[in-house]
Parts: sequence; structure tokens; C-alpha cells
Amino acid sequence: MSKQQVLRSDQHLISVSRRNTIIVILFATVVGALIRCFYVFQSDFPLNDGGMFYTMIKDLQAAHYCLPAFTTYNQASIPFAYPPLGFYLAGFLNTLFHIDLIQLLRFIPLVFSILTIPAFYFLTSQLLKKETQRAIAVFTFALLSSTYDWEIMGGGLTRSIALFFTILALAAYLKWTKSHKWINYFTFILFTSLAALSHLEMAWMLLLSYVVFFIFFQHTWKELGLVLASAAGVLLLTAPWWVDVVSLHGILPFQQALHNSNFSILGTLARLLLVNPGQDLVQTLFSLIAFIGIFITVRERNWYLPMWWLVFTLIDPRSDLRSSSIPIALLSGICLDIWFSWVSQHLHWGKKASEKPRLAEIDFSNNWIKLILAGSIFFFIFNDLVGYYSSGNLLVSVNAANRQAMTWVKENTPSDSQFLVIDFPSAWHSDMVAEWFPTLTGRVSILTAQGKEWLPGDAQGNAILELTTISECRMNGLSCLQSFVQTDNIKFDYVYFTENTQPIAESPQYTSVIELQITADPGYQLVFANSDVKIYQKK
Repeated sequence: MSKQQVLRSDQHLISVSRRNTIIVILFATVVGALIRCFYVFQSDFPLNDGGMFYTMIKDLQAAHYCLPAFTTYNQASIPFAYPPLGFYLAGFLNTLFHIDLIQLLRFIPLVFSILTIPAFYFLTSQLLKKETQRAIAVFTFALLSSTYDWEIMGGGLTRSIALFFTILALAAYLKWTKSHKWINYFTFILFTSLAALSHLEMAWMLLLSYVVFFIFFQHTWKELGLVLASAAGVLLLTAPWWVDVVSLHGILPFQQALHNSNFSILGTLARLLLVNPGQDLVQTLFSLIAFIGIFITVRERNWYLPMWWLVFTLIDPRSDLRSSSIPIALLSGICLDIWFSWVSQHLHWGKKASEKPRLAEIDFSNNWIKLILAGSIFFFIFNDLVGYYSSGNLLVSVNAANRQAMTWVKENTPSDSQFLVIDFPSAWHSDMVAEWFPTLTGRVSILTAQGKEWLPGDAQGNAILELTTISECRMNGLSCLQSFVQTDNIKFDYVYFTENTQPIAESPQYTSVIELQITADPGYQLVFANSDVKIYQKK
């Protein structure tokens, strides 16, 4: 083969690589959409949480879209301090088009979670040199559960919108650092403001990212001045929200919300060492691939991606899995591009030596590449979907039996009733029954921790401790429960037992030893029962 023929062959491979990128991005978006839709369409109700947000949207509508001082959620006098962009979006769609709010809490998070996939390509185009690296990174991002699990829940109304604008803000910032065009400067300020108006943690994530990017990509006093001026611009654009909150409540709600990060040094070390037991197989494998990518980037003296990942892990503990998914996807793109290029160079199925590609690019006509890609895609999609059938799956809904029971509570109990909702969740943030209970009943759920991060005095920490303690009484019986409520002076009128059993399982006859013993205790009377819920009134 002549040099001219080799050059034409190399140019053809480059052209194919660029042409294939858009196909891969579209395919990644379709695959990511199918995975996300699989979970959302399993139920006619929002996944996991979203009850508090439903109430806050109703509160906002009742106040004619002026920010209320407090939300009526759980009758807890929680400051209405949460970033409200998602509430306004859902409220306006409900008011203008009469779309049911429950359905909006299902589909707004889904739509924005899908949109983050093509949006992520714009970020990769600013950080990765090769089209194949970008395509692989986008596909990785689409498959990582940490990019969609909490985003497609009902509470993803805020999280999915925030992640979408966060990715666009990062891409716009990086484009501005390269072009120094004012349009990119003002675009990144706008997207940063929209992210901050959607979710407080995303504003913190963006701040950390901008600090890392400034250290590695900008060095002049003029650029520092413009970055500081952008912060003033973000404060100005978000002022209608935070000025109203500060004028009513001071800065305490924000301090409390940021304070409740549940930082754990052991959890941080586990994530750094890729041995987090709560992490699924797909997340673990891509984290390992990204870890190899660190050595590749360090060898090339590119430190920003490893440092970005490290900063998220150490300083963004509450949402580090979601934040870290971005550098993990980028590093995976770098690592896998090199590996696929090696396969293209050295493994040939049905090709003669003279037909071997000489350019260090991925040869998508290589049969080994086709086989590996097809097998990998099937493997990762299968592992993403099989999570629905795992015992720890959070992407499920409050079942129909619970919704029926909550309707009964709303219609048949006094409005000032206090409930112990006991469903023995694996963690407070997965306690979807207790989270939705105040919204669907209008009654107080004593053990509900959601929303209390905005209250003073570690109210959320106390609620989590109470929930954990009562859950530990599960096999110890009624005496354990009574001892605890007497010690903590907890006053309640009803006990609400449920397993929130999903269609793939059967409801047990009793959820616990506590429930078994309550049935025979003369101090309690069964007032409601269905296939999954039993409610006892305290006499």
C-alpha cells in the first residue's frame, strides 16, 4: 500500500469517526431514554419521593405564585426556602394546560433526565480532544445509574432540571475560557443561575467546578475579575428568590440545609477505593475504568479531571455520586478510546495484514470492535434494568394499597391527628411512604425527616434518629416501641404499618413483631386494613 493510499485510508477513518459521533450520541440518548422510561412506566405514580414538592407547588399556587413564608407540608412550619424554579414550571403547566400534578412529577424529571444526555456532549466537546472519546463518554454518562436514579424520581423535579442546567453551565464556562466571547460569558451566568434556582447542591457543585477550572485553565487577574463579576451576576439573577427568603428567615435555613450533608470519612474512603457496597455493578465498573483513565491523563500531564473527581469526593459528600459521574464518564471515554484503538490495531477478524489500519483510531468496521460493543451495551443495559428486581431498588412508587389507605386517613381521621408511619425503610431518604403521607392525607407523620433540613436545631437529624431507633425495634416487639416513645415523649394517635409491597413480591401477614403484638394489645384498635396496610388507633 502506497503512502498516498495510507493517507487516504487515515483520512477516511477520521471522517468515519466524526460521522459516527452524531449516530452514537443519538443512539446513547435512545438507550438512556429506554432505561429511564423502563422505570418510570412501571407505575402510574411518581417514583420514590416528591410528596413535599407536590405540597410546595400547591402552596405556591395558593399564594398566586408569590413565594409563601412557609410550606404547609407535614404541618412543620418549614421555611419555603427551597430553590423554586421546578415548582414554578410544574405549577404553570398545571395551571395553563390542566395537566395533573402527579403526572407532571412523573414526566418532567424524565424529560430533563433524558435531555442531559445530548447536553453532556457539549461539555465533552470542551474537555476531550477526540470525537471517539466524546462519543464513548456520552454513552457512559447515559448508562451510569448515578446520572438518572435520583433524577427520574418525583423529587427529580428539581434535581433533573438542575443537572441539565449544570452541564450546560459547565460547557458554557469552558467555552468562554477558550473564546473569551461575551455571549459565552453571559450564557454561563444564565445557566448557572438557572441551576442555582433549581437545586442548592448544584450551585455548590458548580462553585467547586469553577474553582478547579480556574486553577487549570485561567491565570490572569482580568479573568479572576470576570469570574468574580459572574458571581455577582448570578446573585443578581437569583435575587428574587434568596432575597425574599433572607428577608423572612435570615440565612439560617441555608446554613441548616448545607450543614446536613451526612459526611462520612469511611464512606469517602470507600468511594475513593471503589469499594462502596451501595454502588451497583455498572457504576463500579465504569469507576474502575475511569481510575485507569487517571493514569493515562496524569501521564499526559493533564491533572484537571483527576483533581475534579477528587474535589467532588472530598468536598461534595451529599451528592458526590451524581457530581462524580461527570469526570467518571470523561475519564472512561479517554481510557476506552485507547483500548478500542488498540483492539482496532492488533485484533483483526477476517482481514489481511495489508488491510490493517495504521491510524490510532477506532475502526468500527473491525468485527472484534462490533462484537465487543454489542456485548458491552447488552451487558450494561441488562445490569441497569435488572436493578428493578433487586431488594434495595429505590426506583419504585408508593403502591396503590398505601394510596387507598391514605385516602381513608384523609377522610376518616381528625385533621390534627399524629401518626407513626412505620414501614421499616432501609434509610430515611428511601422512606417514600412517610414522605408522601403528609401530602396525601394532610396529617402529621412524626417520623418523616424530609424537609426538616431547613429547620433549626438539627431537626432532621433528630427525626432520622427516631426513625432508625423505631426501625431497630422491628423484631424486639411492642415493648421496645413503647419504651422509646415514652423516653422521647412522643405523642401519637395512630400507628400505620406497611411494607409498601411492589407487584413483584407478596405482602407479609405482619410487617414486624411490633405489629403482631399490637393486634393482641387492648390499648390499640384496628381501624383500617387492606392488602398491604394496617392502621391501629391508640385508645
